[in-house]
Amino acid sequence: MAAITPKSVVTLDRKVAGEFRFPPPTGAGDLVIAVASGALQSSSTLTTVVRLDGAVVRWVASLDEASLVATGTSTTDARRKIAELLFVGDATWNVIEPGDLRLNVGKRTDTVYQGTRPWLVVAGPHPCGVLAMPLNDRGAAVLRKFECEIDSAALQIPNAKPSKLELAHIWSFPKGVRVIGLLDESARRVVRRCIESFYA
Repeated sequence: MAAITPKSVVTLDRKVAGEFRFPPPTGAGDLVIAVASGALQSSSTLTTVVRLDGAVVRWVASLDEASLVATGTSTTDARRKIAELLFVGDATWNVIEPGDLRLNVGKRTDTVYQGTRPWLVVAGPHPCGVLAMPLNDRGAAVLRKFECEIDSAALQIPNAKPSKLELAHIWSFPKGVRVIGLLDESARRVVRRCIESFYA
């Protein structure tokens, strides 16, 4: 269960940070927890962090809480900062393929998203790059609070499958990451409603 509360300032284990293909930028700014309050009642240790440089979002990632240590409290609502960026920017609704989040691919037991999957861009470009959420195979069940169902016909990408958007996983990527397709306009209203509800 995630236990570090929203607005907490945290430090990220340096070894863990060095494993990421898209690590946090160096320099000034706090890492602030932006997890949904409801996630604190779940069994998962997944959380969301934002690198804030003043009021500017420089990096966003969904990490395992075990890699973080709380050091203080921020006056800034980092989750609200993410919400303010959503659906702004001409890269929104692109589908990208950033590759595995880690440099050394291998089976892990933490909650960081694993594997190479398409990701849906939900904002950007911004100073942090583009914000995106992973698309997973739909499977037998969709957890309505944390996932959004997307039909294969709405995904204008090669080998599209019935999918679900993993709302609790969000990362920032460089704006030059490979674009492989687009979410059809017919699906955008429903997907936007799902994301807005998650970030309400």
